[in-house]
Amino acid sequence: MKNSFINLDAENAQNFRKLSIITKISQNIIKTLDYEQILQIICDGMSELLEIERAAIYMLKSETELYLGAATPPLDPKLPDIFRKAYTFDHPHIETSIKKQKPVLISDTNTEELSPAEKEIIKLSDSQSLLFFPFIRETKAIGVLILGTCQKSKKYTEVQIEFGQTVANQLSVAIQNAQLHNDLRKHSDNLERLVAERTHELEAANEEYKA
Repeated sequence: MKNSFINLDAENAQNFRKLSIITKISQNIIKTLDYEQILQIICDGMSELLEIERAAIYMLKSETELYLGAATPPLDPKLPDIFRKAYTFDHPHIETSIKKQKPVLISDTNTEELSPAEKEIIKLSDSQSLLFFPFIRETKAIGVLILGTCQKSKKYTEVQIEFGQTVANQLSVAIQNAQLHNDLRKHSDNLERLVAERTHELEAANEEYKA
Protein backbone atom coordinates (compact mmCIF):
# COMPACT_ATOMS: atom_id res chain seq x y z
CA MET A 1 0.00 0.00 0.00
CA LYS A 2 2.83 2.37 0.90
CA ASN A 3 4.51 1.85 -2.49
CA SER A 4 1.21 2.61 -4.23
CA PHE A 5 1.01 5.96 -2.46
CA ILE A 6 4.63 6.73 -3.37
CA ASN A 7 3.97 5.94 -7.04
CA LEU A 8 0.80 8.03 -7.00
CA ASP A 9 2.63 11.00 -5.45
CA ALA A 10 5.39 10.73 -8.06
CA GLU A 11 2.83 10.59 -10.87
CA ASN A 12 0.96 13.59 -9.47
CA ALA A 13 4.19 15.54 -9.19
CA GLN A 14 5.09 14.73 -12.80
CA ASN A 15 1.63 15.73 -14.03
CA PHE A 16 1.84 18.99 -12.08
CA ARG A 17 5.25 19.68 -13.63
CA LYS A 18 3.87 19.13 -17.13
CA LEU A 19 0.87 21.35 -16.46
CA SER A 20 3.12 24.11 -15.10
CA ILE A 21 5.34 24.04 -18.19
CA ILE A 22 2.38 24.03 -20.61
CA THR A 23 0.86 26.95 -18.71
CA LYS A 24 4.16 28.85 -18.91
CA ILE A 25 4.39 28.22 -22.66
CA SER A 26 0.82 29.47 -23.16
CA GLN A 27 1.37 32.58 -21.03
CA ASN A 28 4.56 33.48 -22.88
CA ILE A 29 2.88 33.03 -26.27
CA ILE A 30 -0.01 35.30 -25.27
CA LYS A 31 2.46 38.10 -24.49
CA THR A 32 3.68 38.41 -28.08
CA LEU A 33 2.61 38.18 -31.70
CA ASP A 34 6.17 38.05 -32.99
CA TYR A 35 6.49 34.97 -35.20
CA GLU A 36 10.15 34.17 -34.51
CA GLN A 37 9.74 34.75 -30.78
CA ILE A 38 6.76 32.37 -30.63
CA LEU A 39 8.75 29.66 -32.40
CA GLN A 40 11.56 30.07 -29.86
CA ILE A 41 9.11 29.93 -26.93
CA ILE A 42 7.67 26.68 -28.28
CA CYS A 43 11.12 25.22 -28.96
CA ASP A 44 12.37 26.02 -25.45
CA GLY A 45 9.13 24.88 -23.83
CA MET A 46 8.89 21.52 -25.61
CA SER A 47 12.53 20.79 -24.81
CA GLU A 48 11.80 21.41 -21.13
CA LEU A 49 8.47 19.57 -21.20
CA LEU A 50 9.90 16.35 -22.64
CA GLU A 51 13.23 16.72 -20.82
CA ILE A 52 15.37 16.81 -23.96
CA GLU A 53 18.79 18.42 -24.35
CA ARG A 54 18.25 19.82 -27.83
CA ALA A 55 15.32 20.96 -29.90
CA ALA A 56 14.79 22.58 -33.28
CA ILE A 57 11.80 23.76 -35.25
CA TYR A 58 11.86 23.62 -39.03
CA MET A 59 9.04 25.27 -40.94
CA LEU A 60 7.91 24.43 -44.45
CA LYS A 61 8.56 27.19 -46.96
CA SER A 62 7.11 25.05 -49.74
CA GLU A 63 6.07 21.41 -50.06
CA THR A 64 9.68 20.26 -49.88
CA GLU A 65 11.75 23.22 -48.63
CA LEU A 66 12.49 23.61 -44.91
CA TYR A 67 14.07 26.46 -42.97
CA LEU A 68 15.20 26.67 -39.36
CA GLY A 69 12.73 28.65 -37.26
CA ALA A 70 14.22 28.16 -33.80
CA ALA A 71 16.77 26.09 -31.91
CA THR A 72 17.43 25.19 -28.27
CA PRO A 73 20.18 25.90 -27.41
CA PRO A 74 20.81 28.55 -30.10
CA LEU A 75 22.52 27.24 -33.22
CA ASP A 76 26.29 27.66 -33.31
CA PRO A 77 27.07 30.20 -36.10
CA LYS A 78 30.01 28.01 -37.14
CA LEU A 79 27.73 25.14 -38.15
CA PRO A 80 27.14 24.79 -41.92
CA ASP A 81 23.99 25.91 -43.72
CA ILE A 82 22.60 22.36 -43.81
CA PHE A 83 21.37 23.14 -40.28
CA ARG A 84 19.49 26.23 -41.48
CA LYS A 85 17.78 25.08 -44.65
CA ALA A 86 17.09 21.72 -46.22
CA TYR A 87 14.79 19.68 -48.43
CA THR A 88 12.47 17.01 -47.12
CA PHE A 89 13.60 14.47 -49.74
CA ASP A 90 17.11 14.61 -48.24
CA HIS A 91 15.72 13.82 -44.78
CA PRO A 92 13.48 10.74 -45.00
CA HIS A 93 12.50 10.76 -41.31
CA ILE A 94 11.31 14.36 -41.48
CA GLU A 95 9.58 13.62 -44.77
CA THR A 96 7.77 10.63 -43.25
CA SER A 97 6.68 12.64 -40.22
CA ILE A 98 5.32 15.43 -42.41
CA LYS A 99 3.65 13.26 -45.06
CA LYS A 100 2.07 10.80 -42.63
CA GLN A 101 1.42 13.55 -40.06
CA LYS A 102 2.61 11.45 -37.16
CA PRO A 103 5.58 11.26 -34.78
CA VAL A 104 8.71 9.47 -35.96
CA LEU A 105 11.30 8.11 -33.54
CA ILE A 106 14.95 7.26 -34.06
CA SER A 107 15.82 5.40 -30.87
CA ASP A 108 19.50 5.04 -31.69
CA THR A 109 21.21 6.86 -34.55
CA ASN A 110 24.02 4.29 -34.49
CA THR A 111 21.73 1.51 -35.66
CA GLU A 112 19.16 3.39 -37.76
CA GLU A 113 19.34 3.49 -41.55
CA LEU A 114 20.02 7.13 -42.44
CA SER A 115 20.40 9.25 -45.56
CA PRO A 116 23.74 11.01 -46.26
CA ALA A 117 22.28 14.39 -45.18
CA GLU A 118 20.93 12.89 -41.95
CA LYS A 119 24.27 11.24 -41.21
CA GLU A 120 26.11 14.52 -41.65
CA ILE A 121 23.82 16.45 -39.32
CA ILE A 122 23.81 13.69 -36.71
CA LYS A 123 27.59 13.49 -36.79
CA LEU A 124 28.03 17.24 -36.37
CA SER A 125 25.39 17.49 -33.63
CA ASP A 126 26.41 14.26 -31.86
CA SER A 127 22.77 13.15 -31.64
CA GLN A 128 21.92 9.73 -30.22
CA SER A 129 18.10 9.72 -30.23
CA LEU A 130 15.76 11.87 -32.31
CA LEU A 131 12.03 12.38 -32.07
CA PHE A 132 10.08 14.20 -34.79
CA PHE A 133 6.69 15.83 -34.18
CA PRO A 134 4.86 17.40 -37.13
CA PHE A 135 3.04 20.66 -36.57
CA ILE A 136 -0.40 20.07 -38.07
CA ARG A 137 -2.97 22.77 -38.72
CA GLU A 138 -6.35 21.47 -39.88
CA THR A 139 -5.27 18.82 -42.44
CA LYS A 140 -1.91 20.27 -43.40
CA ALA A 141 1.58 19.92 -41.91
CA ILE A 142 3.24 23.34 -41.55
CA GLY A 143 6.51 22.31 -39.97
CA VAL A 144 8.25 19.84 -37.68
CA LEU A 145 9.69 19.86 -34.17
CA ILE A 146 12.86 17.81 -33.69
CA LEU A 147 13.94 16.74 -30.20
CA GLY A 148 17.36 15.17 -29.71
CA THR A 149 19.62 13.71 -27.06
CA CYS A 150 23.41 13.69 -26.95
CA GLN A 151 25.84 11.14 -25.53
CA LYS A 152 23.17 8.52 -24.81
CA SER A 153 19.94 7.25 -26.36
CA LYS A 154 16.56 7.82 -24.76
CA LYS A 155 13.56 5.52 -24.61
CA TYR A 156 10.02 6.86 -24.97
CA THR A 157 6.72 5.23 -24.10
CA GLU A 158 3.77 5.42 -26.49
CA VAL A 159 2.00 7.61 -23.92
CA GLN A 160 4.89 10.11 -23.91
CA ILE A 161 4.95 10.26 -27.71
CA GLU A 162 1.17 10.68 -27.96
CA PHE A 163 1.28 13.38 -25.30
CA GLY A 164 4.03 15.24 -27.16
CA GLN A 165 2.09 15.13 -30.42
CA THR A 166 -1.10 16.35 -28.70
CA VAL A 167 0.76 19.37 -27.31
CA ALA A 168 2.40 20.01 -30.71
CA ASN A 169 -1.04 19.97 -32.36
CA GLN A 170 -2.32 22.60 -29.93
CA LEU A 171 0.76 24.77 -30.44
CA SER A 172 0.25 24.60 -34.22
CA VAL A 173 -2.65 27.02 -33.75
CA ALA A 174 -0.35 29.59 -32.14
CA ILE A 175 2.20 29.17 -34.93
CA GLN A 176 -0.36 29.68 -37.68
CA ASN A 177 -1.83 32.73 -35.93
CA ALA A 178 1.66 34.20 -35.68
CA GLN A 179 2.25 33.43 -39.36
CA LEU A 180 -0.95 35.21 -40.34
CA HIS A 181 -0.03 38.23 -38.22
CA ASN A 182 3.46 38.27 -39.75
CA ASP A 183 2.03 38.08 -43.28
CA LEU A 184 -0.47 40.87 -42.56
CA ARG A 185 2.29 43.06 -41.14
CA LYS A 186 4.45 42.51 -44.25
CA HIS A 187 1.46 43.26 -46.48
CA SER A 188 0.74 46.44 -44.52
CA ASP A 189 4.39 47.51 -44.75
CA ASN A 190 4.34 46.94 -48.52
CA LEU A 191 1.15 48.99 -48.90
CA GLU A 192 2.64 51.84 -46.88
CA ARG A 193 5.76 51.74 -49.06
CA LEU A 194 3.71 51.77 -52.27
CA VAL A 195 1.53 54.64 -51.02
CA ALA A 196 4.63 56.62 -50.03
CA GLU A 197 6.24 56.00 -53.44
CA ARG A 198 3.06 56.98 -55.27
CA THR A 199 2.64 60.08 -53.13
CA HIS A 200 6.24 61.08 -53.87
CA GLU A 201 5.67 60.58 -57.62
CA LEU A 202 2.51 62.71 -57.56
CA GLU A 203 4.22 65.47 -55.60
CA ALA A 204 7.16 65.44 -58.03
CA ALA A 205 4.80 65.57 -61.01
CA ASN A 206 2.87 68.45 -59.41
CA GLU A 207 6.06 70.42 -58.81
CA GLU A 208 7.16 69.82 -62.40
CA TYR A 209 3.75 70.99 -63.66
CA LYS A 210 3.98 74.20 -61.60
CA ALA A 211 7.43 74.93 -62.97
